[in-house]
Amino acid sequence: MRRSVTIGAAAWLAAAAVVAGAGVARAADIGNDRKVELLRMLDETCATCHGPGLKGGMGGPLTPVALAGKDVADLADVILHGREGTMMPGFAAGMTAEEAVWLAGRLQRGHDAP
Repeated sequence: MRRSVTIGAAAWLAAAAVVAGAGVARAADIGNDRKVELLRMLDETCATCHGPGLKGGMGGPLTPVALAGKDVADLADVILHGREGTMMPGFAAGMTAEEAVWLAGRLQRGHDAP
């Protein structure tokens, strides 16, 4: 348990550093092809539980209204590590903390936002 808390805290701190500006250049360096892959994941994987248009299903909605006021680093942590006691899996094996922060920010702006 202690190791998972340490790993979770480290991932949260990495995501928070990106949000705070320490890793903005790295987040900006996520290539367009990778961004397309991440958005495709939203459409194909996330929509399986979060519903068409990510408006809610078995999982809650991932719309700008639903995510308004939520901390990007906290959202990125959920993307990376899932939510214990729910069906929400973590995706840390397939993306970096910077990518998770980018994806969380994109969800807050709206999936179709530039």
